[in-house]
Amino acid sequence: MAEESNQKETFEQKIGIYKGEFGKITWPTKEEMVKQTITVIISCAIIAAIIFGMDFVLREALNLLIGFLV
Repeated sequence: MAEESNQKETFEQKIGIYKGEFGKITWPTKEEMVKQTITVIISCAIIAAIIFGMDFVLREALNLLIGFLV
């Protein structure tokens, strides 16, 4: 029985800590979230374009090299 009450107190203490920490969170505003989302989408598009460009250039260079060797 004593063990159950110790576990219960520990659990309740943990819940209290989590509630206290949860209250410290600063949530972004809608405008901040929209700006961050747009930034991520643009960044992904730029990185995709860079990878596509590198793939295209390297593929064409390899095809050109193979064309000379064959």
